[in-house]
Amino acid sequence: MGYCIGFTTQAAVLLDQMADAERLLGLICRAIYNPMYEPYIVPEISAYDQKTDTFIRMGDLGNGVQQAEIMKLLRIMVGIDDSHSGQLRILPRMPFGWTRISADRFPVQIGNCQST
Repeated sequence: MGYCIGFTTQAAVLLDQMADAERLLGLICRAIYNPMYEPYIVPEISAYDQKTDTFIRMGDLGNGVQQAEIMKLLRIMVGIDDSHSGQLRILPRMPFGWTRISADRFPVQIGNCQST
């Protein structure tokens, strides 16, 4: 999931191709929702069964590499950037139809100061 749909969705968001990003995010959200194990967990591999309208999760659930790419995607979407020489920039990237994005206790470091 991380290597394929994670990288692809990151690229769509960063290139402001929000129609593509919206479609891919919808697939990601459906694939990672797993109420039988954890509310949200990233599988290593998922496949969509059109007949039953369900996702089949395979491989290592919660694999760090796969999980990391989805988390990076969400960080890009929230748009809090503290990596530019002591300046905080906020640039959220939201798909069409979204009206807000929120982050709670998001760590930010500017210079020698760190805040949440």
